[in-house]
Amino acid sequence: MVHFGTKRVRDALFIVGVAAAALAVVVLVQIAVHVNRPPTHDDAQANSEDEAGAAKPSGPPAVRFDRPELATAAGIEVESVQSRPVDSTVSCNGSVGFNQNKYVNIPPKADGTLLKINVDVGSKVRAGDVLAVVNSHALGDLKASYLKALVHEEHLRWQINRYEAAAEGVAAKNLFEAKHLLDEQLADTARMKNRLENFGLSPAQVDRIVREKDLSVQLPVMSPRDGVVVQRQAVEGEPVQTTTSLFAIADLGTMWIHLHVYEDHLRYVHLGQSVTFFPDGLPDQGFQGTVTWISPEIDSQTRSIQLRAEVSNRDGALRANMFGKGELLLEQPHPRLVVPQAAVQSLNGDHVVFVQKPDNVYEARRIVVGLKDDQFWEVTSGLESGEKVATTGSFLLKSNLENPDFGRKVE
Repeated sequence: MVHFGTKRVRDALFIVGVAAAALAVVVLVQIAVHVNRPPTHDDAQANSEDEAGAAKPSGPPAVRFDRPELATAAGIEVESVQSRPVDSTVSCNGSVGFNQNKYVNIPPKADGTLLKINVDVGSKVRAGDVLAVVNSHALGDLKASYLKALVHEEHLRWQINRYEAAAEGVAAKNLFEAKHLLDEQLADTARMKNRLENFGLSPAQVDRIVREKDLSVQLPVMSPRDGVVVQRQAVEGEPVQTTTSLFAIADLGTMWIHLHVYEDHLRYVHLGQSVTFFPDGLPDQGFQGTVTWISPEIDSQTRSIQLRAEVSNRDGALRANMFGKGELLLEQPHPRLVVPQAAVQSLNGDHVVFVQKPDNVYEARRIVVGLKDDQFWEVTSGLESGEKVATTGSFLLKSNLENPDFGRKVE
């Protein structure tokens, strides 16, 4: 250990407030410390030249003050390790998106020209409502072909009846051929009817084509579900194609929350987990939901994993692309062994705390941490209840271990 000397603490250490931390550093610089740390090459050489043959430091890394008042003057404060309930939640960033299971893009069923638009973004629609009308010559051609196919069917049936009433011979051969042609025509007619229905025409509308000899080219674009129009790419008079979406409709009763959880919290996450989302624009409103999907991969840049939760969108307050904070409930709170967050330092890649020992010694103890909230950090290994650890000033103790020149006595 390097010795904390007995030089008197300057009167300036009585200054309070924000200057206290700075004065604590001054104290440590002006006093010598006892520090246990792994010996360097220079330390080894110095020990070999020591005629008194002084023993090398041993045991865990530690810092010792000559007198208790020197630790106090340096701003070192301690608290006892205790058990207390920790808020068992993980906070993470998130954003709002539409529920893609209740979201649909609506292209026209046939190429053509957009004749009329009936809705705009924000319009509430029901399944079957006509959103727009497209002039499609492909629809008119298909209707004409369908009517022609029906006429051909009737003609073939007439021929079959005629051949069945005739004598054998040539009539029998013609009857066989007519039945074969009718079967082919029935298949063609059914295929045309299916195409008409794929264009969005109902069976009643298809029947009207036959009944009224309807050859109109106006094709309605209808909503397949209840919801709200959230996107419109339609302009009257423009040509449209079946590969282009004219509208998007979403059910806003539920929304998806996309959350990003850091890799070290992955072990706490599971499907069905309760989530509360607080949008930045509505910080006092929490939207409840559950985790429905966990990404199978970790983002290589942020080292985070994406989760998806489905939440109820009461009163339609949530909007797509909102940002906010999500809180994942890990488990019901129960007492855990904890230390104040200020007590935990990082040393050589490990989490450590400085445990107060007899003779004014502060031992650097490696710990394993778990959950944490705004004030406390769970300790799953390395400490026992009742032990005292340095809180305020723990960073100065760490600095003495990491920097051999820190805290050396100024002659």
